[in-house]
Amino acid sequence: MTFCTFCHRPASVHEFNFHYCPRCADERVSAKEAGRLGLKALRDLQRLGMEFSIQPSFRMSEGEDRSPERRHLVTGWCSHWTINGKVTRVEVVLRRGLPRVDAISTFVHELGHAYARGEGFNASDSLEEGFCNAISYFYLNRFVPGSERHRNVIVNRSDNYGAGFREAMTILRDEGMPALLCRLKEGKAQ
Repeated sequence: MTFCTFCHRPASVHEFNFHYCPRCADERVSAKEAGRLGLKALRDLQRLGMEFSIQPSFRMSEGEDRSPERRHLVTGWCSHWTINGKVTRVEVVLRRGLPRVDAISTFVHELGHAYARGEGFNASDSLEEGFCNAISYFYLNRFVPGSERHRNVIVNRSDNYGAGFREAMTILRDEGMPALLCRLKEGKAQ
């Protein structure tokens, strides 16, 4: 039996290199809707205090990230371009075919990387991934009803993402978003 890539229910549809149960297949977002979700997430994060010095662009991809050594499902990534060592462009890429809540969660996570690149942060991989997961968790909890399963996945990770999440979430919960952003800036390259 084949199971849904996203919720692990029995799958009946295979498309975009994903297996879908009927529910997740019905919740897939179009490229147009994904663009709207990405812009909404960007505006919401800006209202929470994340001022992006470089506005990220968005695009959809049919393929996976170019890093085959990853051991988890890659649903999006962030790319950046530099001139003379200075970041000049940041792009968030979302894989085509994601269900709505997965698309939102991925957008917010990758916007965290876009923010870190645009601000020139030099935080540890663990703290940066933790920051991205913490803002994704925070965003889902605040703006996306019915996202409990997604939040549980973030909370229960045992890898580098999970350790960094717990560190970043403690700062976010105890001291707030401005304090978390300050901690990331402390690791900023001089």
